[in-house]
Amino acid sequence: MTRRNHPSPPSPHRPFLPALPFWPAATAAALLASALAVYPQDPGLPAEIDSVAGLKFQAVSTNVLLGWPSDPRETFAVLWRSNSTLEAPWITLSAQLHAAPGTDKTTFSHFGAASSQGPAANRDLKKLYRVLVIPDFWFDMEGAVLAGGPSNPGEDFLPFYYGTTATRLLKPRVELLVDGQPAGVGGSLDEDVQRVNFGTLENPRWACTAGLWFDHGNLPDGTHTLQIQTLLQLNSPAGPWSWSVILTNRPVRVYLARRPAKEEVKGSQQLLGIRRAKSQPGWWEWRLGRNFARTPPLGSRCRKTLHLL
Repeated sequence: MTRRNHPSPPSPHRPFLPALPFWPAATAAALLASALAVYPQDPGLPAEIDSVAGLKFQAVSTNVLLGWPSDPRETFAVLWRSNSTLEAPWITLSAQLHAAPGTDKTTFSHFGAASSQGPAANRDLKKLYRVLVIPDFWFDMEGAVLAGGPSNPGEDFLPFYYGTTATRLLKPRVELLVDGQPAGVGGSLDEDVQRVNFGTLENPRWACTAGLWFDHGNLPDGTHTLQIQTLLQLNSPAGPWSWSVILTNRPVRVYLARRPAKEEVKGSQQLLGIRRAKSQPGWWEWRLGRNFARTPPLGSRCRKTLHLL
């Protein structure tokens, strides 16, 4: 589901584009095109959000077939609009399309679209469709036991990927949902960048990634669901024709505990139906390190941050 955003004041860091709420559509579009020509977009802030890299189109009978490179862990949103003008609203064709398993390519068929759009539209299909990666947790958190660290009880770092390298206005805005509600209802969270172990304790692979500090000290112990909700801005501000979409990843069940013993970890995994219930390192120890203590953002120490699978 897409929505219009109310026009906001121009940022001091980018050229001013005139607001267009009271002009006729044709006049407004012409003035906006002129403004964009005079004030070209910043390289880090394209006029519209890009699709995933490698997206290709093919007309198959009366359908339009989309195909793109993917990782089996990814989930996508597929959007479409009837024409490439700024006034055309984006329609969500699929809000949670899981990547094809066992392969490095995913396809989506838009039934009947080729006949309705006509052969001339085939040249501009990339302007009519957007395939976007839905931001998600880096790791499979189903059944994870969150108990905080020795110096930071009651809070955990949840690494996630944006699925895009877009910056500034087009950078995804994420928030954590706990049991279907914003995390601020039962706790607090802060977005941060930390050095995280993507390997094992025996063979660690450290990399910097974004994540959310989840303060769950005021939440009851036991099973809870976590989910990332993302607001994606689809284009730069264009007066009344500014479009965005809200997307969510698949919810996962985690177990909150204050100071679980190994037996409690095993028991909580059994309660969650995890058959691999066995002694495993705690989330904090595994991902952040046994002696890690929360510090301010790393800033310049993390010169490269992972955003994509």
